[in-house]
Amino acid sequence: GISMLDTLHENNIMGVSRLHYRLNEPQRGEIITCNYPEDGNKLFVQRIIGLPGETIAIRAGPVYIDGEPIAETYLTRVDDQSMDPITLAKDEIFVMGDNRPVSRDSRAVGPLTLDEIYGRVLFVAFPFNEIRSTMALPKY
Repeated sequence: GISMLDTLHENNIMGVSRLHYRLNEPQRGEIITCNYPEDGNKLFVQRIIGLPGETIAIRAGPVYIDGEPIAETYLTRVDDQSMDPITLAKDEIFVMGDNRPVSRDSRAVGPLTLDEIYGRVLFVAFPFNEIRSTMALPKY
């Protein structure tokens, strides 16, 4: 879909590691595939924004983690939405798409549990002119 534009494009074929989160804790900025409980087995691609135990708020667009704004240099489409602060449980993450105006993410479906992460997106494999790694994390 279009929720991760301009980072990922519709019809990209990606390599996803299901093993990654059996060996590693999630980190902010990682691109993942996940399930939303009400959507059954359908997979969504999102970016991890909030980590277990953190408080997330959105104030007219910018995201705040524990009261501090984060720099999201990968965003090309922003909106001016706000969200009251929520504190994540020890087994929850908060995900958002890079195309904020159209992304259906934790702002709509709530935080995800770690069990709802399907895997980490490691690379784009197709189309061939877009082959690249997605492993480098943004600097916040």
